[in-house]
Amino acid sequence: MVNPILIIAISLFGAFFIALISPFVKRTGKIIAFLTIGFDLYIGASLALKSLRTPVIAYTAGFKPPFSINLVVEPFSAVFLLIVLTIGFLISLYYLAHPGEEPEDKFFTLLILNLMGASGIIMTGDLFNLFVFFEITAISSYALVSIRKQKASLEGGIKYLIISSIGSSLFLVAIALLYGQTGTLNIADIAAKLPFINKSVALVAFLLIL
Repeated sequence: MVNPILIIAISLFGAFFIALISPFVKRTGKIIAFLTIGFDLYIGASLALKSLRTPVIAYTAGFKPPFSINLVVEPFSAVFLLIVLTIGFLISLYYLAHPGEEPEDKFFTLLILNLMGASGIIMTGDLFNLFVFFEITAISSYALVSIRKQKASLEGGIKYLIISSIGSSLFLVAIALLYGQTGTLNIADIAAKLPFINKSVALVAFLLIL
C-alpha cells in the first residue's frame, strides 16, 4: 500500500543524506535531490490514482483521529500535491542536465525540505501539523531566498522572515482559539463541531488563519 507518510520520510532521508555527505563528496546534492524528489513524485502520482477510488488516509501511533496525527490525500489535494512535486522535480532535472550551473549542495537540502513542507501542508489532517509544515516551508523559503548572500536577496529574505513570523504567530493564536472551543486539532473533527461553537470565536480564528 502506498502511504502518504513515505513522502515525508523519503524527503527527510534525502535532505539528511545530502547534509551528511556534502562536506566529503562535493556536487552530489543535485543527484540525490533528483532521486529523492523523483521518488516523492512517483508516490504522489500513485496516491493521486488511488484517491480517485477512495481517499487515502494514513494514521500514526495506531489510533484514529482525533487521537492521532493523520495525512489525507483526496482528488482535490492530489492535484496540488502533484503540481508542487512536479515543479520541484523539474528544478532538480534542470540542474542535473546543466552541469556547472548548480548551486551549493545546501540549496538542494533546502529545496527538498521546502517541498516536504509544502506537501505536508497539502496532506495534513490536523492544525498542529499544518503549523509545523508551514514553519518548515517558511524557514526553508527564507534560507533559499537568502542563499546567494547578495544584498538584495538578504534584504528580501529578512522581509519574508518578518512577514512569515507575524503570520505564524497569528496562526498559532487561531489554533489555540479553535482548540479551546472544540477540544481537538483534527480538521475534520473541528469542521463537524463548528455549528456548535461560539460564532464570534470561529470568525476571529478564520480571519487570523487568512
